[in-house]
Amino acid sequence: MEFDFKLLEELQDLDLKIEKMEEEKSNLLEFSEVKELEKELRHLKTLFEEKGNQHGKENLKLKKLEGELDLLEIKIQKEEKRLYNGTVSNPKELSSLEGEVKLLKAKKDFMETELLIQMDKVDALTKEQNDLSLKVSEYTQKIKEMEEELKRKLEEVEKSLNAFKGSKSEITPKIPDEILKAYNNLRGKKSGRVVVDLEDGVCQGCFMALPAEKVDKMILQKEKLWFCPHCQRILIVK
Repeated sequence: MEFDFKLLEELQDLDLKIEKMEEEKSNLLEFSEVKELEKELRHLKTLFEEKGNQHGKENLKLKKLEGELDLLEIKIQKEEKRLYNGTVSNPKELSSLEGEVKLLKAKKDFMETELLIQMDKVDALTKEQNDLSLKVSEYTQKIKEMEEELKRKLEEVEKSLNAFKGSKSEITPKIPDEILKAYNNLRGKKSGRVVVDLEDGVCQGCFMALPAEKVDKMILQKEKLWFCPHCQRILIVK
């Protein structure tokens, strides 16, 4: 029974489509933008944690300053009370007490300036944390959306792959073992098409001309399995 070499061409077309789908699947998994976004997200989370630690330390400094100012204010009020309530009458002692109150107030002014600087520092860190938190949320949402899109694309590729593999499983049993073995061996050695047409005596794989007497012989015996003497590809004589 004469073998229809169109089946071999169909098998090759399916194999090439399967290869393309496998490559697309691999590229989707390996070069997905999700990986870059996940890397950036990890970096943002690290920054957020660092800013959180820094914020905690600076906030403790702020609370400490506020506490020290409160104690200083109490001390100033206490010394001013002594200064003006008449309990101290000695001029020298009064002068000393006035000097101490003056120094305490100067210290208070300095500490209040420090407090304002520290408040600005804490506020700036709070803003940085809020900005980073917003970015983390944005990246998390974007990754979720991209993962859903990636999943959809992979499902489409997988669907096509299964369809092509199903068609291949139907065609393969119809091809004689000898021809199938030769085809598979060639596919293992060469990339791309291993089954090509012979047109006007020229192999369409390597584009080398075959001897005229060989071409005549091939035309007379189209049912045989012919190989290009130059590139060893399987030739379909038309």
